[in-house]
Amino acid sequence: MGRRAALCAFLLLTASATAAKPKIPKAPKGGGWAAAQGSLLRFDRRGKLVDEVGIGEWDVELEDGVILRQRMRGGTSRDGRFAWHWQKLETVKLGRTDEVLASTTTLSYLGTRGQTLWESSRADAPPEVSILEQSHNGETFLVVERSTTGWDASVYTFTGNRIMGIRAAERLEKVFLTENGRYALVLWSAFRQPLIYSFLRLKNKRRKDLPAADAMLGHAALREDGAVVSDGEILYRFP
Repeated sequence: MGRRAALCAFLLLTASATAAKPKIPKAPKGGGWAAAQGSLLRFDRRGKLVDEVGIGEWDVELEDGVILRQRMRGGTSRDGRFAWHWQKLETVKLGRTDEVLASTTTLSYLGTRGQTLWESSRADAPPEVSILEQSHNGETFLVVERSTTGWDASVYTFTGNRIMGIRAAERLEKVFLTENGRYALVLWSAFRQPLIYSFLRLKNKRRKDLPAADAMLGHAALREDGAVVSDGEILYRFP
């Protein structure tokens, strides 16, 4: 390889490595959390990085044909005051059909200094359903938990006080919390019952149920002002 070709190859490798290097986000004012590619980062009051939580999926071989499968999810509030991470550990025996030998889940809700404010060993969710939804300031969050009778979807304050929610749903399709933390939506059904939209007004613990069949193509949305809309039409508005 000539000198010129070698130089071009070096520059291409350098550019590739630079592009692949994850960018560290700006530290929140006064310290707190920020989300980066593949991790959650915590900064102190001076903006120094002091903690990192990896987000992703990993397999570790324990013995021949048996692995430990680790899944990590997480997020932060918009202002960085709060963060959460959820971990699922499964011991799996590999084969034509993988066999789960043991499984545990842990969800932690964290404060600005990294302290655990609330924790759940039941947090889990069906595929395509969010495990946790935060308000924009993180002071309110909605979490899905597995129970002996189905799925629970509950709204909590950051101190761990349950406000309200849905219990014992056999089928859970969607959960949503408005950014202002005032309203929530749960799409669910009980045994041998059609899908129901439950809309929650958290301030005074009011609840409105609507059959999904009443919405256009079964789809409804919840606005920040508490209005329930489907295909541009208002189906309900909290008084």
